[in-house]
Formats: sequence, structure tokens, C-alpha cells
Amino acid sequence: MDQEIASLGWRDLGAQASICLVAQLPGQTDTCAPNRAFTLIELLVAISIMMILMGLSIASVVRAPRLNAMVAAEQVIADCIRQARHTARSSGQPVVLKLKRDERAISGLVRQTLWQGVEGWPTVAGDSAPGRTGTGLMVPEAYATGGVLGTAIDLPTLQLAGMLNTPLLEGGERLWRGAAAPTSRPGLLLSCAVRPPIAGEVRTSGPATPEIVPLVLIGPDGVQPDYDASILGLALVQSNVAGSGSGPARTQVTAAASWEIVGWFGASGQRIEISSISNVPADQAGSRSQSMVNLVAGAGAGGSTYTSGYAESGPLTGGRWTEITLLVEADRMILYRDGRRVGEVAGVGAISLPSLASERIFVGCANTGSLKTADYTQIDDVRVERLGDAMAGQLPSGIRVTDARIVCHPDGRVEVVGGHDQLGGLRGTTPETVITITATSGEQADITVSTTGDVSSLTKVAP
Repeated sequence: MDQEIASLGWRDLGAQASICLVAQLPGQTDTCAPNRAFTLIELLVAISIMMILMGLSIASVVRAPRLNAMVAAEQVIADCIRQARHTARSSGQPVVLKLKRDERAISGLVRQTLWQGVEGWPTVAGDSAPGRTGTGLMVPEAYATGGVLGTAIDLPTLQLAGMLNTPLLEGGERLWRGAAAPTSRPGLLLSCAVRPPIAGEVRTSGPATPEIVPLVLIGPDGVQPDYDASILGLALVQSNVAGSGSGPARTQVTAAASWEIVGWFGASGQRIEISSISNVPADQAGSRSQSMVNLVAGAGAGGSTYTSGYAESGPLTGGRWTEITLLVEADRMILYRDGRRVGEVAGVGAISLPSLASERIFVGCANTGSLKTADYTQIDDVRVERLGDAMAGQLPSGIRVTDARIVCHPDGRVEVVGGHDQLGGLRGTTPETVITITATSGEQADITVSTTGDVSSLTKVAP
């Protein structure tokens, strides 16, 4: 062999306690270098990294429950608002949600019905009302002896027969009362479907077309149905609405009779009224024709005078079914016709109802000297409901939310009373309102609600 193979042997590496198997040729140096251990600095760095990772893991485990509670509260409130808006649009009736900070509660997703219906209404003979499915309560047949239109109504007989003693709201079915702050009161909803006669229709036989159609009145028990005695009510009043020309200075006007929707709330001497002509909602002031003003016939020069105001689009002329709703909410009273807002007034918060043991509901009749009913009128699906009162859920412990009331209208509009807007001011100076959720651990979430119904949220994690 050209080369001599070196012998193989074991080499002691001393303190390094390593073993190296060496294959060495003649003239070669030792190629087995001693192994290195970690230095003290490297060990400290490794331990520090491990501690940091452990700290991050433990912090995420500890913070997760708090963050999950915040996210859950945020999602529940946002979903309730979306559901309330959907319910309002699909049912044609407003929905009121209440957020209560101290109670960590959400209420109002479900409306609380106090009384509903007219089917089975008693007559003098003791039979059910002549209303049939789809036709509702026929007035005045349900009150007139023998069911004959124009027959004189014997009030004592009706009282004796118990016809004016039903229905009765008592106990938990009563309307709210007292002078509590408007934000703590539940909302009140009075609604009915009505098919009034054609306004101004001239009849050659039978009673004339009524000028006032009483729909629903709620008043104290033991008092005859009357506007002055009632505390909540709806009626139709015949008026003439100008259909041509422009401005109050016009001299020739083509007038078409129509029904003005009128509602009221409060006891006598402390009452607020609302009209579908005179109390147009503020956000609709520029969207209605000013040429459609209330016309009072037979007064002033030329036989007509004008009063300022608006008529809702498409005057209510009668002859078909229409749903009319009155909402008493916080400091406002809102009037709806077929789900559209047609009137709004403020100042309801200053009114307190008398403390009554019970309250009566009168449908389709009023006592104005003698009992009168709305001839040729059909009424159905009368509802008295309390809004914002039925508990929907409670937020997790340690979570607080801004006191607020969310009103979802049937037309899709969403209004937040409470919270703050994007500029930091209280409610409604911008189209968006922010509802803030806070946690005792420092987390915060902002739910932004727009008047068009858009709901978005952002969670801010505490450092």
C-alpha cells in the first residue's frame, strides 16, 4: 500500500467527557475538536424567552373569559337591535328596546299585550257580534237593538246587558301610571284596523255619513265613554283637503273630503293631542306637499278658511281597510298609518296618569251627550300593548351598558334615545348613535346604530 494506515484508537478528551473515533493518516493533524457547552449568558437568554412565552400564554388564558363576556354582550345587543327592526318591519308595528345599565338588562324584544280583539263582542241579545272572520266588528250593529242601522241606542239597556262593561284592564293589565321619568316608563301602543265609510259620502237613506268616527277610547271604570273622560284614544275626524291650487292665497279650490287621524293621551286638563295633518314628523317636513292643507268649509269669505298644516301622502278617503297606531314613547307621541309615520309631537313626559284601580276599553262608540257610534264602520284587531317592558335577557356580571331606548319603526327607521353620537354629544345630532359597553376589567365596546338600521360594533381590549 502506498500509504500506511494509522492505527485506530480511543482518545480521552478530559473535562469535555467526549469520545472521538479518529482515522489518522501519516502527516495529518488531529481533526477532532472538543465540543462546546452553552455559556451562562446563552442559558439566561433561553430561560428569558421561555418565561416570556409562558407569560403570554397565561395572560391569554386569564383574559379570555373577560374578553369573551364583552364580545358576548356586544353581539347580544347588536342582534337584539337587528331582530327588533326586522320585527317592526314584518309586523307593521313599532318595537321599543330598553337598555338598563344598573340592571345589566335588555327588555322589549317582545311586546306585552294587555288586550286584543273584538271577536265575540256581546250584543244586547247576548249573541256574538255580527262581525265575521275578515270583517271585524260592525258598528253600530253590535250596539243597536236588532242590528238595524239608525236604530236609537238605549244606553241604560246596554249598561244592563253588560255591553259597556267589557273589556276591563285591571291588575297587571293596567296602563302604567305615575310621574316617573319618561326614560323609566314603558311605551304604550294603541292600534286597530278600521274600514271607515267614504268621507263626505251623501246617502239618500239611513243615517248620514258620520263626521267623527270614534275608534278606541280607554278611560276610568264607571265613566261613560267620552273624550274628556278618556286617558288614551283614537278617532277619525272628517275634513276637506285641498286637492288643487297652491298656497293659502288661492281662490279656486277643488276639495275632496278625507279622514284626519286624531289621537290623544292624558287626563282632562293635562292632555296632548296629535294629528295626521297638523303634526308632521320633523324629518318629513320637506317631503310633503304644502298645497295639501286642512280646509274648513263654510267659514270666512268665500265659504272657506285654511289652517296651516300638512296631509299625509294619499288622503285617507275611506272605503278600505287601514291600520292606525298610536305610540306613546318616552317624551314623544307618534301616529302611524299602515306602518308609516304620519304624526309626531313632544311633551308627553310631563303627563302623569291618574292612579286607577282599573280601566275600560270602548270600541267604536263615544258618549257625547247621547251614545253615538261610527255608522257604516268596521273595526277589527284592536290591540293595547306595553312596549319595552318584557325582559329579553341580562348581560354577564361585570358588564355595563349605556342607558338607552331604541325605537324601531315599521318603515325601517331606527332611533336611539340615549347613548352619544359620533361627535360626543347626546343622541341624534348625527345619523349615527354610539352605545358604549364597558367592563370592570377595562375592556370597552362601541355599538354604532344608524337611522337606516345599520348596526356595527368595535371591541377595545384593555392593555
